[in-house]
Amino acid sequence: MSRSDVATERRQPIITLAPKDVRLRESAGNEFRIVVPAGVPLERLSESSFYAVVAHQFNPFDELILIDAGRTYWARYLVLQSGMGYCEVFQLAFVKLPAMLCAVGERLPSNHRLVYTGPETLWSAVRNSDGVVIIQNARTQEDCLEQLLQHASLRP
Repeated sequence: MSRSDVATERRQPIITLAPKDVRLRESAGNEFRIVVPAGVPLERLSESSFYAVVAHQFNPFDELILIDAGRTYWARYLVLQSGMGYCEVFQLAFVKLPAMLCAVGERLPSNHRLVYTGPETLWSAVRNSDGVVIIQNARTQEDCLEQLLQHASLRP
């Protein structure tokens, strides 16, 4: 048998996971819930400068759950890299949420609207003509309506 008949092809070893490659999710990364202020355009969520002030809290492969303050969408982003003043993210999911319609429309006084202002400030009643907030921090839409109906500005 000559040297030319001997196979010299080398095969790469089969790669398998090592114990260091597997970690419990809770110990490997963080999941942040962020309430996006009203009026922020969707394109802004992918920009590094949007996260500039809080980026130092993030590590690569952390997940950000973004919820619009008006409850119009829910999104999940993956942090690719971050540091002081910058954060590169990648959108994993985006869901438009159903509109919150006033189920109490016939009882709602004219020139008023009920607005969900976010998980911290909850429901508010706003007068349409001048934008004055009459009721704040109502726990439910129904509670906000009841408080509005009892408000002095609506009494004859």
